[in-house]
Amino acid sequence: MRYLTWKLTWPDDAQYGFGPEPVVAENGGRLEASEWVNPTVEAGTILGYLIGDVDFALLADWNVAELTEVEALTFAQALNPEAFLANDGRIGAPMPDEVSAAFGL
Repeated sequence: MRYLTWKLTWPDDAQYGFGPEPVVAENGGRLEASEWVNPTVEAGTILGYLIGDVDFALLADWNVAELTEVEALTFAQALNPEAFLANDGRIGAPMPDEVSAAFGL
């Protein structure tokens, strides 16, 4: 698993920000955002997963950086100390008790 962080770009007068996912896809890879964002999607840094490969020079507009597994987990644990590395390499966190109860889990 490869871990990246990035920020959205905001074209002039845009209502929504845009991430590098389409550029990665156009170049044969796939980029998936995770639930880990500091502090918000609009203004912060997004942690995600890169499947495949991409020329990072194409992603300069989004301030993309590659992280090690340890760095990615540390990023998530700064937001939730209970964050953990799952067997598939993704980073998760325990489900809050109130959510578990709402779904009967």
